[in-house]
Amino acid sequence: MYTPKSSDETLRQGCLAGDRRAREHFYRRYYGKLVGIPRRYLDNKEDADQVLNQAFLRIFQSLDQYRDEGAFAGWLSTIVFRTTMSHLRSQKNHGMTVSIDDAFHHPPTSGGIEEAHDVEAIYAEIAKLPSALRSVFSLYVIDDFSHEEIGKILGISVNNSRWRLNQARTKLRITLRPNKEKTA
Repeated sequence: MYTPKSSDETLRQGCLAGDRRAREHFYRRYYGKLVGIPRRYLDNKEDADQVLNQAFLRIFQSLDQYRDEGAFAGWLSTIVFRTTMSHLRSQKNHGMTVSIDDAFHHPPTSGGIEEAHDVEAIYAEIAKLPSALRSVFSLYVIDDFSHEEIGKILGISVNNSRWRLNQARTKLRITLRPNKEKTA
């Protein structure tokens, strides 16, 4: 009854009815579209897949709450994003403390990475950042959240968010500096 060509609404209704094949087709349809969200914030593919699976469980439990207001894919993305942020908050090693001395020895810098780089190379370098720095950088630069919002999402102070962003930018500037400047 359910195929890869079934409409979103048909699959949604099948999922609501508890049909295993509808859930399978639904999962396959949206996995590739949603997996980038947790991978942007988590250290490894296994953790990202685990969080995405938790998000899919939440989606399946919440499908009856979708009210056809706005894009369905956007509604799904919101659930995956919230699940990812919840996971980050729960990570004990994700927290990073900053002393007053560190804050004064590493003042915030202005601007972003000015050099032109291949987008994939930039994302590869972002992925290499420690998770605490990568999360703040991604939330601020890519997802356009304010430091106040990031603080609430991750359970950190606004100053800690700013410090992490500065550290991420500093590390990225060093790794993305053109080769001629690295050797000089």
